[in-house]
Amino acid sequence: MTEKCECYATISERDPRGEIWKYVTGDGRIPLKHPLSSIVKSGPFEGMEVYHGDPSKLTEEQKQRLIKKLSQKFGIPPKEIQKDLAKGLLPIKAENVIVSICSLHFRIMVM
Repeated sequence: MTEKCECYATISERDPRGEIWKYVTGDGRIPLKHPLSSIVKSGPFEGMEVYHGDPSKLTEEQKQRLIKKLSQKFGIPPKEIQKDLAKGLLPIKAENVIVSICSLHFRIMVM
């Protein structure tokens, strides 16, 4: 059996994004592809540090709630957000974020 990443991010309760994610997931946990952040190299968010959320770990209901909230917040058509999620794109601005590292990545980091 292949072990899967169970890393997740939580946004501080003081940050308004935390409420959005509580609405989306129920517990505010954002599933991640891995626990490492990176810097956006191009586009409108160039230079921003982000974590890589994993939309494939969200239920369809959670995806629909996320699409609704992101569309409202950023004025982006829902279909555009849906396309990005289908491509596996879900950047999470690293500011005010705590990352919980799963046992798989913990073992890799300490070896």
